Amino acid sequence: MPDTEVLLLVEDDDAMRHLYCHALEARGYRVLTAADGFAALVAAATHPEPIHLLITDFVLPRMSGEELRVKFLAQHPGARVLFLTGYAEQARAVVGKAAGAPRILAKPVGAETLVATVRMSLDLSDEVPRRSA
Repeated sequence: MPDTEVLLLVEDDDAMRHLYCHALEARGYRVLTAADGFAALVAAATHPEPIHLLITDFVLPRMSGEELRVKFLAQHPGARVLFLTGYAEQARAVVGKAAGAPRILAKPVGAETLVATVRMSLDLSDEVPRRSA
């Protein structure tokens, strides 16, 4: 249910951050944005509701996406993580491919692919089914 799901989008490129944010908001997601990891941690700490998904670049100024992931998950242990990166192989080498590892999308990524991957990432995090059988 997008209107109840909160995403934290961290992208240092202003144009890409706005494009991704617009695409996600157009699908009904509530999106918090930040240009770097430090701003993302402040946004996460001050947001009064749960954040369901961290969407972050792997290479960021002042703090890597992996550092951000570790610190964010310490604050929000039930959240999921999605990396958007031009360094997908490097990201995979760092975070691995094991169960529970974050999804990694190689940039450039189109809005439709991003939205579909966000949905898949969120659906994986559900502890109970959305619909009764």
